[in-house]
Amino acid sequence: MKYLVKNNEQLRTPMFFVSKLWLIKILLSTLLITFSSCDDSINPLKPNVNLTITVEVPKEGDQIGRFARNAMALHDGKVWSIGGDNDLGGGIFLHNISWFSLNGANWEPTTQNDIGDERIGHTLTTFQNKLWLIGGENNAGDWLGDIWSSTDGMNWTNVFSTAPFGKVAHHDTIVFNGKMYVVAVNTTTGYMEVWSTQDGLNWVEETANAFPGRITHKAVVHNNTIYVIGGEKTANNKLNEIWQSTNGSIWSQVATNAPIFSERNHHTATAYNGKVWVLGGRTINGFGNDIWYSSNMKDWEKHSGLYVDDDNLHHHTALNYKDAIWIFGGYNKNGITGQIVSLKEN
Repeated sequence: MKYLVKNNEQLRTPMFFVSKLWLIKILLSTLLITFSSCDDSINPLKPNVNLTITVEVPKEGDQIGRFARNAMALHDGKVWSIGGDNDLGGGIFLHNISWFSLNGANWEPTTQNDIGDERIGHTLTTFQNKLWLIGGENNAGDWLGDIWSSTDGMNWTNVFSTAPFGKVAHHDTIVFNGKMYVVAVNTTTGYMEVWSTQDGLNWVEETANAFPGRITHKAVVHNNTIYVIGGEKTANNKLNEIWQSTNGSIWSQVATNAPIFSERNHHTATAYNGKVWVLGGRTINGFGNDIWYSSNMKDWEKHSGLYVDDDNLHHHTALNYKDAIWIFGGYNKNGITGQIVSLKEN
């Protein structure tokens, strides 16, 4: 079984920046959409759930520019972003810069950036009052096995050059019941491995064959259970499976009911307001701009067209932040975007 990591070179094309957008406020019976932007914004939407949506389009002076495929986490009252694609300085390039924001919209680079290779497909996780950067794929297409930690996001310690679980990329990392878990494919066996740690230094293999292998899946904790959602098993074989575990060792597939989101990867899955929300991604038919949500992981409801101009969004990041889902960057139908969207259920 061969796992393919897509560099998406067709996405690495300089895009024209739209410097002026128009502000529209639309009030509907079940949906209030509010746009707040450094520039003006336009956003026609299709409402069917009661949400407040705020769109931010940061100015170039906000420094982070347009970005995608980065890893993000909340730590020490700040939003942190590392790696991924960025278009600062012209063109789109892979970087290893660490950024932070006090409000999710205005960004500053850190003064210390010694965190190894430029990378995509990595994870950034808050655990034991530290930030943990794990694995990824570098500019040469090599998978990485390094682990870095930082208490302040500025100064980083190389904990492992190669982690006990080896090289991982396009995996996911989750914190659950006092442990940090890495859920990643073993490219030799073709199965998913799950490793856990209580301190970031000592790692235990929970299982070597949790379920059939995949990459670019998403893990989320909901109702005291770890769920792994979607991903890509092999080239062009995308999944909409959901797997669950209450201990990281024993896994079972969730018996979902129709309708459910289509097969996809490069999506996001976020636990928010008693539900899990699956947003966008690359689907079997191209790209998605849909939002699906569920409180029990078996029955799903759809909300379509929540993105600006009905853009198809993928390679973005989502965080539960300030009592809302914040969606950062990604690629849409016009290329890389610096747009930041928050979704708040009323």
